[in-house]
Amino acid sequence: MFYQFVKKKTKRILLNYRSKYVNEPYTWGIYGGKLDSDEDIINTVKREFLEESGYDGQIDLIPAYVFRSVNGTFEYHNFIGVINDEFEPELDWESEGYKWVTFDELLSIKPKHFGLEELLADSQSIQTIKNIIK
Repeated sequence: MFYQFVKKKTKRILLNYRSKYVNEPYTWGIYGGKLDSDEDIINTVKREFLEESGYDGQIDLIPAYVFRSVNGTFEYHNFIGVINDEFEPELDWESEGYKWVTFDELLSIKPKHFGLEELLADSQSIQTIKNIIK
């Protein structure tokens, strides 16, 4: 599960810079995590974001692109999370940094994690982000 957080008032988007300890290190991405067997998707999104960023405020979640592997053994769900205020994320072992970026910066930042690339390749998800920040 991956999710991207947007602050509607400033129209900026939070990106995570992945540490050397995770898959696809040293790439810009979005926060994400694995669904535990006893959790639903919404609770997983909120739990993972709290664990990885320290944020425990209000989040409005909008479902976005769902990636499914060709053989059907793997999938991840993207959500666009809208929050009230920008904040300074707490870094953990999975993150070396973060950035609040504009939409144009989001499109141009490199290198991107494959999950972020997939999300940005989905026209419906791009339109959702544009609708939130307009």
